[in-house]
Amino acid sequence: MKIFLNQKQISRIKKIKLGELGRKLDVNFKLMGNTLDVEGSALSEYTAANIIKALATGFSMQQALLLRDVDYMLQKINIKDYIRPSRIKQIKARLIGKKGKVLKTLSMLSDCALKLEDNTINILGTTKNVDTATSAILSLIRGSKYSSVYRILEQKPQFFEDLGLKPIMPPKKKQKRKN
Repeated sequence: MKIFLNQKQISRIKKIKLGELGRKLDVNFKLMGNTLDVEGSALSEYTAANIIKALATGFSMQQALLLRDVDYMLQKINIKDYIRPSRIKQIKARLIGKKGKVLKTLSMLSDCALKLEDNTINILGTTKNVDTATSAILSLIRGSKYSSVYRILEQKPQFFEDLGLKPIMPPKKKQKRKN
């Protein structure tokens, strides 16, 4: 499998010990120009390619290696797909926030790692959490208020399977009256 990388991504990949990573993932890497060739079994190649893409976008090795687990995924959202080109700078500023506060808050509330690079937001986390983070980011891109998005993220129920059903809330405890 061949992975094509730009110069910025190649410089990030060169900092990684590819031989050591290859042994962990049971694949061989060969970097030739702007192409990284991955050789191994089909599943190992697929996993290694996802990890390399995560590393190339700026995620840490620890975060990228989470992709070995089938419950984790890497999602990319291209901002240009949702807005006019004239608004890109404004929307990127809206997503970053003052000193990166919005991205940090979204990351914390969605339990996902988020990276903004050029015009793309990269999300790494469990499938369920990535879906939640994607919805929140798209809401902000479309102009929703921060408080509304944060409130929805804070209220997401963690204790039931998403089967399209309403969550069953635990019964409220009755308070005893003192006479």
